[in-house]
Amino acid sequence: MSLNPQQRDILEHVFRYRLTTPQVLADCPRISLSTLPIAKDALQELEQGGWLQMGRLTPHAESSPFFYLTPRAATELGQDEIMAKEPSREMRIEAFAIARFCCCGDSFRELFTKQEFVERFASIWYPGQPVRYYLEPTPSGDVRLAFLKVDKGGPSRWDRIIESCQRFMAKRTTSSQTNPQFQPHVEEFRNLVESGRFQISLLTSLPEKRDAILQALDVLETSHGVRPPIVPYVIDGLFDVIHPRRDETPGA
Repeated sequence: MSLNPQQRDILEHVFRYRLTTPQVLADCPRISLSTLPIAKDALQELEQGGWLQMGRLTPHAESSPFFYLTPRAATELGQDEIMAKEPSREMRIEAFAIARFCCCGDSFRELFTKQEFVERFASIWYPGQPVRYYLEPTPSGDVRLAFLKVDKGGPSRWDRIIESCQRFMAKRTTSSQTNPQFQPHVEEFRNLVESGRFQISLLTSLPEKRDAILQALDVLETSHGVRPPIVPYVIDGLFDVIHPRRDETPGA
């Protein structure tokens, strides 16, 4: 089976987000598959042709499927065959949340590949950092660089996730807390934050947790006069992937 242009676009989409689901693919404006049944058929055809592999988002055999690259597809795209390895549970959760957020929301966001990020933001790139960046539209019509962080916790401990976000920024903006690999990029990253051109997009699974995070950010802004650039979003379906029901576990 040879690839047509749309099928290649689908494989590149899967590579960019590490996995896809029929709904994510149907909603992604870059692919232009108009309905969920058409997206399902396109994924099944690529699976049957040896370009995609199918897994399950939760351990339950009847849970929602996801699709990821085969070694053949990774080679076709010029990527290492490690990209064809089935995502771990943690990576599955993160990739699902990011793909849903980027492709299924009110606004389309395109996750940077590593190569794209290095080329466009060489001044803040260092080897080994997670590449979960995209450009977030602003109300003024401009964009800001955003880092995606997925909250895999339960409804409580919203304070810990805020502290984790603040540590992320402190490592990159404060010389005294910066590892040697961060040091050359501190000033540039600090400029992004101080000029309002950076945010952490925090993907969480519950509206109640989003609201608690927003209230905590309000308190920090009142106390310190500066609001941390953390913006929480609720991802539909994420809670069930993180916390599958008891009847969705083996032997239940």
